[in-house]
Amino acid sequence: MLEKLLFPTDSDTETVRAYLRLLGVPVTKTAVKAALGEHPDSPSLLSVSDALSGFGVENVAAKVNVEQLGQIEVPFMARMKSGDGLSLTIVKRFDGDTVIHLPPGQHRWVTSSTETFQKTIEGIVLVGEAGEGAGQRDYAAALATEKRQQTHIILGLLTLPALAAIAIVLALFQDGWAVLVASLYILLALVGSAVCVLLLWYEVDRHNPALKQVCSGKKNVDCAAILQSGASSLFGVSWSLIGFSYFTGASLALLAGGIANPQIYLPLSALSLSAIPYIIFSLYYQWRVAKQWCVLCLLVQGILVVQAMLVMADGRLFTTDIGFSTAAALTLATCFALPFLAGLLIVPAFKKAKEGENHRMGLARLKHSPQIFQALLGKQRAVTESTDGLGIRLGNPNAKHRIIKVCNPYCGPCAKAHPAIEEILCHNPNVQVQIIFTASDDVQDGKASPVKHLLAIAEKGDEQFTKQALGDWYNAPKKENGDFVSKYPMNGEIEKQGHKLTAMREWCNGMEISFTPTFFVNGYQLPDMYNLNDLKYFLRS
Repeated sequence: MLEKLLFPTDSDTETVRAYLRLLGVPVTKTAVKAALGEHPDSPSLLSVSDALSGFGVENVAAKVNVEQLGQIEVPFMARMKSGDGLSLTIVKRFDGDTVIHLPPGQHRWVTSSTETFQKTIEGIVLVGEAGEGAGQRDYAAALATEKRQQTHIILGLLTLPALAAIAIVLALFQDGWAVLVASLYILLALVGSAVCVLLLWYEVDRHNPALKQVCSGKKNVDCAAILQSGASSLFGVSWSLIGFSYFTGASLALLAGGIANPQIYLPLSALSLSAIPYIIFSLYYQWRVAKQWCVLCLLVQGILVVQAMLVMADGRLFTTDIGFSTAAALTLATCFALPFLAGLLIVPAFKKAKEGENHRMGLARLKHSPQIFQALLGKQRAVTESTDGLGIRLGNPNAKHRIIKVCNPYCGPCAKAHPAIEEILCHNPNVQVQIIFTASDDVQDGKASPVKHLLAIAEKGDEQFTKQALGDWYNAPKKENGDFVSKYPMNGEIEKQGHKLTAMREWCNGMEISFTPTFFVNGYQLPDMYNLNDLKYFLRS
């Protein structure tokens, strides 16, 4: 539940990632979510198939009958007749009488009878097999980044509760049981603050799986009916924000002014009793007017009731002179103002960020449409000079798709683009890549020496050896020609490459190459809005 709340993903993403993990393919949740969400046909079985192919998993989808299910090699994915999204389940084991599978949106394997399972699926299955080198490029770094971001979020959420726990322990040691009621009060305030955060979160993202599970799905339970009603705000400010400011402000005030400080606790006690009319109003509105219940709102009302009961049971509010000081008044005002102002600024920012993410995903799907790509590509500058015999060619010589990379051996962006070239060649057998260098056969051109060496290596005709050499050169943190020469010694082949550099330089001049890297796809320059990583949507057979 906590993972769904803090790091939400749709059921399709969870299923595909679980399937990849079952195949032993290292992929982060973020990468799977992007691969599915940015696909032009998302959500569809084609998007799942292309995402698996992009991670190096060969796969095939088919419609099978009941008798054929037992003949399919496990694990495989099958489409259910009901559920959210594509509603895919993973079948890990298929015996004669039982099936072990992972239902969509769940995290535990379920054992069902074969007869029951067969009634719940459509008969559409997808089977994959991990190829050599399957997985996400730079997986370790991507996973570390993903975990670091999640850790920062969790630590940020735990900061206030941790401070409160420390303050309570210190207060109990110093003042004993006299601060017990105040300690319980601040704990309830923290819980109330957490519930109000969920209410604010629901305003930002009503499609969060955890919030949907809490706020809907039961008779007469619908948070949206309450939170979007005319009574959900006061003078334009939502009750969710008011509640967040109240509970968080009370927690901050007790932490800043001291849990045992009566000048802080007693005014808060008075506020608790003044909230009773709001409790009555909210319950009446949900019961008689909206005729729908908001579970989170009921939790808030319950916390307010318990706080009021604590205040009345304590009795100090009615027998003690508050002696309200200026310092206490400033502390209370500041502590209540800070979360209120933060909410006013952060909630709209989160809403815009959520809208921006939805727009970004929509635009990505539009951008990755093959029809749009072909239309834009046809309007770009065409290759007018012959590339026969130039540079280094890698991949299928009879490929349908041809990519030309014009680069500089010392160019930083060229080096960053090389792993993408390697990935394209690894996962797309119908692609050929031709690397053309901008170096010239001039003794004063520093680019000439490494280019001659790479051309000499490629001239040997061993493509794997050439790929290794290119990878070692471009992936090296510091490009030292001497180290490269010692690792790949050549005899007299290097001196024979001068005419090739001259031909490449003439081609670059004829094509008016002004920057590197420059890419051409199927005879046209790659549009500015696309990069090599986008080509995976267009280059598959």
